Amino acid sequence: MNVAPRLLLVLSLAATAAVAAPISPPPPTPAGNTAEMIQDTRVLDPYRWLENWSDPTVRAWSDAQNARARAYLDGLPFRAAIQARLARLIKAASPAYSELEAHGSRVFALYSDPKFQQPMLVTLDAKADPASRKPLVDPNKIDAKGLTAIDWFAVSFDGAKVAVSLSQNGSENGTLHLYDTATGAQIDKPIADVQFPTAGGGAAWAKDGSGLWYTRYPGATRPQADRNFFQQVYFHKLGTDAATDPLVLGPKDGLERVSELFLDTRYGNDGCFVAVQRGDGNQWSFYLLAKSGAPIRLAAYDDHLVYATQGPDGAIYAISRKDAPNGKIVRLKPPFAAGALAKAPAIVPQSGVAILSGGAEDHRLDLALSADRLFVRDIVGGPNQVRIFGFDGKPLGKLPLPEVAGNTEIVPLAGGDVLFNVQTYLRPVYFALWHAATGKT
Repeated sequence: MNVAPRLLLVLSLAATAAVAAPISPPPPTPAGNTAEMIQDTRVLDPYRWLENWSDPTVRAWSDAQNARARAYLDGLPFRAAIQARLARLIKAASPAYSELEAHGSRVFALYSDPKFQQPMLVTLDAKADPASRKPLVDPNKIDAKGLTAIDWFAVSFDGAKVAVSLSQNGSENGTLHLYDTATGAQIDKPIADVQFPTAGGGAAWAKDGSGLWYTRYPGATRPQADRNFFQQVYFHKLGTDAATDPLVLGPKDGLERVSELFLDTRYGNDGCFVAVQRGDGNQWSFYLLAKSGAPIRLAAYDDHLVYATQGPDGAIYAISRKDAPNGKIVRLKPPFAAGALAKAPAIVPQSGVAILSGGAEDHRLDLALSADRLFVRDIVGGPNQVRIFGFDGKPLGKLPLPEVAGNTEIVPLAGGDVLFNVQTYLRPVYFALWHAATGKT
């Protein structure tokens, strides 16, 4: 169903109704005198005071704005009909799975059903059979009002544990909760300030499941204007007090106020691979972390690498745009030294199609690696293709996507098979199972 034209229709009705609807004056919003120096330029920010939600004046201003809006919207003569029509359209959409990950004997996924307010984290069997779906973390049961949401989740390598960031009231201010997969029971105590919309957040388990690396914002340790910036990485050992968790990646290692961090241990290596984006500018640097000891910075922002991950063979695979605007794949074998990734040799040279990178909401989706194959997502004019290579760069064909289709997720399974999603104009998004032995879906 194409909801967009219907949505435009009901919104146009709302606009028509709004012409005659009275509206009260807005609450006063005085300008402050906040200013700061950014790159030697004085930048005024007169309304920064509104960011301080702990200020009773800000809460009163917000309440007054809400009351004004409610009085106006509730008075629209067509509002009830529009609300009912939108509810019917939304609930008519198809349920969908996203963010699939295979660990142990399970596939983990977010499951969105229009009948429910929030997506839930579910498990499926090893082949992702929908009939095997079991809820693991369901925000709709945690919060009957539907005001609690899953920001993201991270599964341990063996699938026995999962970390989930939960936030309330649309704030995206996430607290990390740890769960036992078999029972759904919470383990350990929640950890606050792991996620915020300024730079997101993430977590990644140690291979043995004894603890995990996670992002954390400074909170009250910095001035109000900086509390939702300066994202850093800590390591938490299960059963210990999170207040004593050691800082393993921070400003002393090159992180900046606007750094966005993506943590990755999905292929079961001993360390944690970290991709760091400078703001939203698609400039990246990459680090390798251990539970203790100094991090290794493998590449810097000016090395023109836009994606990297440590594969199941222990080598690091990266998308480089250095002298290759369409992208090339480079590979770095261990042992690793600072700056070594920038000098890694290419195994997949630049071609006439552009390798997709840097645009995924989850940075880990840009490349996928099975037990012995590399899957490279390209854009060809508009539609996608997925090329398959050996770890040495030898071409091994393509995933059988329809002629005009998109792909955003490729999920390695045990034995070398992969799940991949397909988007077309003719049917809702679906997942297909590709068999490594036959090359067929």
